[in-house]
Amino acid sequence: MTIEDRLLEVARSKLDEQRLFAELQAISNMKSDRWKNVAHKKQRATSEMIEWACQRWPEMAYWIATGNEPNKTEHSTPEKERNKKFELKTVFKKEPKNWTKEEFEFVSSATFNAYDHKFENPFAILRATLIWHNAYKNKKTIEETLDEFNEKMSDEEWHTIKEGIEGLSEMGVEISKYGQTK
Repeated sequence: MTIEDRLLEVARSKLDEQRLFAELQAISNMKSDRWKNVAHKKQRATSEMIEWACQRWPEMAYWIATGNEPNKTEHSTPEKERNKKFELKTVFKKEPKNWTKEEFEFVSSATFNAYDHKFENPFAILRATLIWHNAYKNKKTIEETLDEFNEKMSDEEWHTIKEGIEGLSEMGVEISKYGQTK
């Protein structure tokens, strides 16, 4: 069964078969002659036809595109796949000096999204990011960066950074390697 056959099979199952081409024209804004040409094998289905049908009947999209029954696994999108690639837990297992530019940008973005969480002191997360941003920028380890910050920050500032690290832990990021503060 070709993609054209599957496309028309779905249309027939969803629409009045007696008025199939008129209904397809009315709801797709594509001329009925184009749909008839596909049905009579005078032309292949266009990408617009396939995209329209998959958007109109998303529950049938996988079958239209592949001819296979959907399995129980969740279907994905490029955006979901990129996000899987950059989970905070995964990125934080590496030292910032070893992060790629994309990982650094992801962490920066995730930091600002952390405001959605209800932390008592959301600015604490921003201060904690200061540590790994400096580590990334200067190509140093967290420990080296903490040592530099230790010399410059007050006890109150360290307390705020510790709150930020704890807040990130609540988000599922393992922060144990961030070591001891003052």
